Amino acid sequence: MSEYQYYEFRVVDRPLTSREMASLRAISSRARITSTSFVNTYNYGNFRGDPQALMEKYFDAFVYVANWGTHEFMLRLPKKTLGRAEYAPFCKGHCLRAWTEEEHVLLSFCAEELETDWEEGEGWMDSLLPLRADLLAGDLRPLYLGWLLAIQHEEVDDDHPEPPIPAGLHKLSEPLNSLAEFLDIDTDLLESAAEASADLEVASPPKDLLERWIAGLPEREKDALLLQVAAGENPHVRVDLLRRFQSTLPAAPTHALTAPRTAGQLGTAAEMRSRERARREQERQRLEREREVQQKAAERTKLLDALEKREEAAWAGLDNLINTKRPADYDRVVLLLVDLRDVAARGGRDASFQLRSRSILERHSGKPSFLRRLKEANLEVR
Repeated sequence: MSEYQYYEFRVVDRPLTSREMASLRAISSRARITSTSFVNTYNYGNFRGDPQALMEKYFDAFVYVANWGTHEFMLRLPKKTLGRAEYAPFCKGHCLRAWTEEEHVLLSFCAEELETDWEEGEGWMDSLLPLRADLLAGDLRPLYLGWLLAIQHEEVDDDHPEPPIPAGLHKLSEPLNSLAEFLDIDTDLLESAAEASADLEVASPPKDLLERWIAGLPEREKDALLLQVAAGENPHVRVDLLRRFQSTLPAAPTHALTAPRTAGQLGTAAEMRSRERARREQERQRLEREREVQQKAAERTKLLDALEKREEAAWAGLDNLINTKRPADYDRVVLLLVDLRDVAARGGRDASFQLRSRSILERHSGKPSFLRRLKEANLEVR
């Protein structure tokens, strides 16, 4: 099987400089490089760069897809927007890692040995990149999905307690659904986890409260914020302000259960859900088979009712079909004889069918191809 590796890096907060683009070109002469992206595909050989180092130095997002079943998604965010207290409880094993570099925190979501068909890497970045803005806005659901992946890959001890459960797990956004698909997170595990997740509050901040809060900020601080916006020095001014404002509001519910769960309990719940889903599917298939049998029986009864009304005409036309000596007509005769046998059987006239069949056999005993078809259809005369 051919090798396939796909690398895509993306910048969000600022464009790459011409010097940075030249440095990247030195790493790969065949990559597609723009002021906002670096993309390369390999069907043989390996990428000479270090994705983690490139993320630390240049980029805000990274997607890697290999056809042997490895998927990785990395994000870089400002430290001030995602603190260690927020991300650390979710980071277990290799599936979700976090580390810091100067002013940034970097996250890596990684799934290996996925049982997937050949899959191109293009398109994943656009579907996953909005998760960065969600994390900047305080949505920790991507981190929780990473923790579930660690459970799925048995990187979390069974007795390890569940981290804080973010709201909105039972109704994921399109980017979150893409992340779950990209990492191949077990549906039953995700649904089991979502049972304890509160509803997500999606309403905009109350404008009157926001207005009063902004009015209460010191004038010098507001001037500094406006200057940052005007100079393009801080692309996260709006996010920073909204998170500060939301911290002044009453906390939303984050847990729908009174007792915290463990990784082992979640795994067990997922197994039970999987077995129940399999049982329901088996029952659905059984009922579908029964419906098909009943439908075929009804259609068969309708066909035999119609044949019974023209039974004598059907018998009379058999010789003409047989005498054509065409294989297709032999097949039609065999099918018709099966139907005539069933019509006779339900009327208690088996002996009559045998007598008339024997007469046909005697008249056409010199047609071995026809006789062979009768034998294959179990229509030999007794």
